[in-house]
Amino acid sequence: MRIYDELLTLDDIIGITAMIQAMAVWVGDKYEEGIYLPLQQYWIVRENKWRAARWAPDADVIVDEEGRLEPLAESIGRLIESLEPVSKRTGSHAELMRVPEVMRTGPSYARQRQVYADTGDFVRVV
Repeated sequence: MRIYDELLTLDDIIGITAMIQAMAVWVGDKYEEGIYLPLQQYWIVRENKWRAARWAPDADVIVDEEGRLEPLAESIGRLIESLEPVSKRTGSHAELMRVPEVMRTGPSYARQRQVYADTGDFVRVV
């Protein structure tokens, strides 16, 4: 599981942890049902990892072998929707619902830049 380089708030950490938990349970459920998830080509995984690292939530990610692109935020939005039943079952639905907020506010560097743009004060950024 690749995760953000920085999660600055406990809410961010809890939300991402709930998402990872729900994904693990969801994959386990599929396995128990005899459903095996298709593997993406290595080049897609590698390219998407770079795109996510470079553009964070503003990335367009590759979703198929034809190279079709989709905004990362849309992909994560659909993922969250599909994980909601699992999160309700595991008791982590409220925590999972923090992920859309993390996506909305952006990564820590974007939030820090916004604080500086609003205040002009490096102390407030820290």
